[in-house]
Amino acid sequence: GQELQVLRGARQLLARSPQAMVILQLYGPGSGVIRDASYDPCRAVRWLVDRGFRAWLALRPGLQIHAPGTLKHYFATPEASQVVNVIATTKRLRFWGSVTLAA
Repeated sequence: GQELQVLRGARQLLARSPQAMVILQLYGPGSGVIRDASYDPCRAVRWLVDRGFRAWLALRPGLQIHAPGTLKHYFATPEASQVVNVIATTKRLRFWGSVTLAA
């Protein structure tokens, strides 16, 4: 539940790493893992997207998270896993499946 704080702490490192990749495990509201009512898994994704990262769900690499609402919508679908891995890359990297290519 501390993803956003970790990202903020790594802000300078990420800013000077043009080919950075960040992998997050995020918990949906139905996961039962996070008990803090103020926890919003979309905040970490929003933070990354606002800084020029592109984000995907690891198990659905075609589902790019263009906006944090995409993740909220995903969690709201009945078949959605409530624990997901999100892969975020700088725009210089392209991620598809298990392959990362320099752009």
